[in-house]
Amino acid sequence: MENGFGIYSRNSKATISSIGSQGFLSIPLYKFDDDMKSFDFIRFHIWENSLLEYIDTEISERFSIHSHSFLAQSWIIQGCVINDRFEIKINENGESSLFKIEYNKTLNKVNQHTSSAVNTGKIVDVIHTAEERFKSGDSYIIKAGEYHKSISKGKENGLSSTFFSFTTQDEKVIQSYVTGPTKMNESEINRKMHIDPKKLISKINSNFK
Repeated sequence: MENGFGIYSRNSKATISSIGSQGFLSIPLYKFDDDMKSFDFIRFHIWENSLLEYIDTEISERFSIHSHSFLAQSWIIQGCVINDRFEIKINENGESSLFKIEYNKTLNKVNQHTSSAVNTGKIVDVIHTAEERFKSGDSYIIKAGEYHKSISKGKENGLSSTFFSFTTQDEKVIQSYVTGPTKMNESEINRKMHIDPKKLISKINSNFK
């Protein structure tokens, strides 16, 4: 293990790390899922501008506003994160739709599956309600079913890092959705990629020395 954030092994292939649909690097640290009523999951998230080459930024922006099935909490370790909150209202004349994420269950290896955002036919208005800015040492909570999107505003090439958890301690499990263009029926989200995290974690470590 390395000094500082000892998250990865010297064999990078032994570390699970992939680019999520929101453009950050996600490294699972802990998972407990005895059943859907007892679920805890902790990940380490890294934002950095070099990661943008691995995603379609246009699609990512179209499908950036989303909710979670579980209570989510984020702790900012480094950099700056802006969290925007939204209210969703059903409106048949709206310009957005709710999409459900469907996973390809034929592949069960972590980081080797695909998922698709599928239009539910529910047309909505997306109303921006708040912009929150968080720095190192801050934390924020997203309740199950609430809509938000988070972006990094780290000064050093967009570098920010957070610990992020899901939990069902409040015993709420709600269907999650992402908003997207009404005229689009489906959009595939590619999650097959393994990204070696060593350089980014070393950069994070160096800022704490």
